[in-house]
Amino acid sequence: MNFKIELATLLIRVVCLGIVGFALPALRKWISTKIENEKLVQVQAWARQAVRAAEQLHNKAKKDDPTGEIRRKFARELIIVACKRIGVALTEEDIRILIEAAVHEVNAADTWLIAEEEEKEG
Repeated sequence: MNFKIELATLLIRVVCLGIVGFALPALRKWISTKIENEKLVQVQAWARQAVRAAEQLHNKAKKDDPTGEIRRKFARELIIVACKRIGVALTEEDIRILIEAAVHEVNAADTWLIAEEEEKEG
């Protein structure tokens, strides 16, 4: 009788170890992916804010900066600082893509707001 209890206990432990051995790596991967996704969303939000800040601070620069190089450099520096704070390493190409996407998003939002204001006035 005692042997059966020990055998059952051993089998339960083996099954539990198997479940933990499978579940732990999967859980670790899920948590890691979730954290990385949250960081990506955060970096994208910072990129939008950096582009908006560059537009506001260097709005007059549009005449002196028709290519947007001053604004792009300003946004780039803000994104780099923000990424360092949360330990995200980006390549120059990553930063360029983030800025371009943010510019497109900000311009689309501005166009939508202007159209909405014109609709109210008209």
